[in-house]
Amino acid sequence: MPRKTMFVALRDLSTKDCVLAVAVTHWIFNRREPADPRILFVLLLLVPAATSLLLFLHYGTILGTVLAFSIYHASLIFSVVLYRTSPFHPLARYPGPFLAKVTRLYWTRIALAGRQHIEIGRLFDKYGDAVRIGPNEVHFRDVSVMQAMLGSKGMPKGPMWEGRALKTPILPLVGLRDNTTHSRRRKPWNRAFSSAALKNYVPVMAKRGSQFVELLAERREVDFVHCVHMFTFDFMADALFGGGSEVMKDDDKDGMARSVKTSFLDSQIYEHLPWLASLARHIPGVGEKIKRFRAMCTQRGISRLEKGSSTKDLFYWLSNEDGSEKENPSRSLILSDSALAIIAGSDTTATVLSILVYCLLAHPETYERLQAEVDKFYPSEEDSLDPKHFSKMPYLEAVINETMRLYPVLPSGSQRSPERGSGGFFASQHFIPEWTSVRIPIWCLHRDPRNFTRPDEFWPERWLIMDGLEPHSEVLTHDMNAFVPFSFGPRNCVGKNLAMLEMKVVAVHMLQRLQLRFRKDFDPTRWEHVMEDRFNLLVAELPIVVERRF
Repeated sequence: MPRKTMFVALRDLSTKDCVLAVAVTHWIFNRREPADPRILFVLLLLVPAATSLLLFLHYGTILGTVLAFSIYHASLIFSVVLYRTSPFHPLARYPGPFLAKVTRLYWTRIALAGRQHIEIGRLFDKYGDAVRIGPNEVHFRDVSVMQAMLGSKGMPKGPMWEGRALKTPILPLVGLRDNTTHSRRRKPWNRAFSSAALKNYVPVMAKRGSQFVELLAERREVDFVHCVHMFTFDFMADALFGGGSEVMKDDDKDGMARSVKTSFLDSQIYEHLPWLASLARHIPGVGEKIKRFRAMCTQRGISRLEKGSSTKDLFYWLSNEDGSEKENPSRSLILSDSALAIIAGSDTTATVLSILVYCLLAHPETYERLQAEVDKFYPSEEDSLDPKHFSKMPYLEAVINETMRLYPVLPSGSQRSPERGSGGFFASQHFIPEWTSVRIPIWCLHRDPRNFTRPDEFWPERWLIMDGLEPHSEVLTHDMNAFVPFSFGPRNCVGKNLAMLEMKVVAVHMLQRLQLRFRKDFDPTRWEHVMEDRFNLLVAELPIVVERRF
């Protein structure tokens, strides 16, 4: 074969190979979005490197390599963008910003700014109740879709927790994507937070609640957010490990309570770009705060398992010390839930209590009415750490519910995705293809006027009116199916009863013993506007002045 003819044949062959390689890579990327670095290495580096070999003879090593990589990646980007924005994409029917359809980086930027809850509300108002916010993700503002997604036959969790957990081999309970495995792993948690088991946590809750209120009284001027996070951390350490934490006493000098927040903040990028999580897990120095926090929780768990139980703490149930299961779970399985319990049990409750205090101080009439209810059932001589009267305090319940309605602690809700191998999922009138992630942003659901009258107002009385405890002449919209601060269904918050009890104990004891007010230089009108959606709701400092009532 003449030399010129051979070069032409090689160029044609390399072009065909490059096109074929791009087509195969596109097929893998267009729906599955692989996150494994090894797969990414093969698809994005090894394949174009192999095609470049065919260009060396004609263009030389450097130019051949540059041409092969440029043609390959330009063709791949063009084909992926064309497909994701085309009418042939499975999610083409859902409107949304053009860039959101093209790349996950669009929503990642919004998430890292903490503005997801605000931006998705704006998009709902613009596009309607279904918005495509990523190449393979849709958000819904629809109660009927939510009930199908989260109900007894709903979808398992989406891939976000694989990223947040840095691709650990054993995922925590909240991240399990197999329904059967989740049902089995949840059983000891259900026993741990049953009505009977809750009584075991009351003594330590009372002890820590008393310590917390005394801390506020002694300091007189405090950042309530900081103090309440120390309280919930100490309490969860007691409830989970049977003790071992005194951050209230030493003012968190080692930063253990702060590590909950920092690790959660740092894990947000991996939630949205899960392929980074696999890299972070193996590269020293990357994701270090997350690794240190998980290591601290694991070490606490190991110490607790070696020590055995002195009380019926959470590990008592997780390690099957009650003997309910035929086989004991492995140590690694038990330890995988250590970080989950600390974060879910401390950060969320502390946030709700912080917002509760803010709402009371920003609405003096609500503060006064709740104070009167507390004084009625818990006068100065009554033990306000004893929950015996809580069931007779409807306004206390109403204030907590209204706090969680207006400021849900998980503003964007939890990601769900059809079970692998299922082919897809029908949610009301929507078909959700496999490999698609979906969410119901709770912030938007709770503030939708179709679900609640005066949705943007803090109005606890709505709950009394709907229960027939207070008269009202107007017809109210109050859809309890849309009120999901703890989610609902088989994957709802397993510790919600403990959280509600903890919030009531703290609120009642605090209002019985203390008088609170904002610090003079604090501007309460700005506080809501600087809240950030970091999966959990992140609130700013809340400077208050504290005085003893007696």
